[in-house]
Amino acid sequence: MKVLLISVCLSILDFGAAEPSQAHFMITVPAQLIHPSKEEACVTLLQLKGAVSLRMELHRNDHHQVVADDKITTESFSHCYPFQVPAAEEDKEVWLFHVSAEGDNIIINQTKKLLIMGEMYITIIQTDKPMYKPGQIVNFRVVTLDKDFHAKDNKYPLVELLDPNGNRIGQWLDVAPTQGIADFSFRLAEEVELGRYKINIPSTERSSQSFIVAEYVLKRFNVDIHMPDKVTPNDDSFHLEVCGSYTYGKPVQGIMKIALYLMDIPWWMVYYDRVDPEMTEELGTAQEIHVCTALDKYLIPMSHSAFF
Repeated sequence: MKVLLISVCLSILDFGAAEPSQAHFMITVPAQLIHPSKEEACVTLLQLKGAVSLRMELHRNDHHQVVADDKITTESFSHCYPFQVPAAEEDKEVWLFHVSAEGDNIIINQTKKLLIMGEMYITIIQTDKPMYKPGQIVNFRVVTLDKDFHAKDNKYPLVELLDPNGNRIGQWLDVAPTQGIADFSFRLAEEVELGRYKINIPSTERSSQSFIVAEYVLKRFNVDIHMPDKVTPNDDSFHLEVCGSYTYGKPVQGIMKIALYLMDIPWWMVYYDRVDPEMTEELGTAQEIHVCTALDKYLIPMSHSAFF
């Protein structure tokens, strides 16, 4: 956190040695304050002579708040004065922090600017998955965190679920979190409209989360390749067949690309199982597939030591 530092010691270092009878002081206060919260203004005074009257206050326009009004009678003094941060009429306001002190060997009269901000929260909405099918249950959680990332237990006056047309199809009123987290669930209709849905909390800023309702199939499929175990240099071509199907049997439709790699490998590396393939040429094709695709691949001329 940024801190204002008011210190005669810094001036002494800049302008030369101090007189033996001169007192020293240091006053610190956070440069950014958040309402509502409790902060402290800390004061350290050294080499005092006689009593010292100390006063610290916050003010802005006609608003004044006394932070400390004290009389110090000791030679050395160190103390932190707690105070409640005043409320800001706007999201961010600049206030003045004024310090005055007077004694036999010390006079302070300084003013610094402070920034006072309203309470800051962030509300997070998280669904259990980004996409749902009609008829499925949408589960989601809501948590609100403060500036220190502590979960808040404040009630949510309204949580609403909007369809792709902006119509409210679900709502929850005055929901209180449990240990900072509020749980929700909503079952979609079997014939619900497809598209992007939105979870919205109007009482908080920028608190919304969307998900998609669609008739979708998980892209989990198997690819089977059928081809000869070996191809000799005397072969002009070989037959290749590629089939794609989902785990439940439905054929895959999409774009297929087949890459054929030519590797020039000495025979002794194959014999001793010490093959380190190095691609020397690539042949390929791309086309649409429906269930299975078959093709006859014509080979380029190759030496007797070339392998696929």
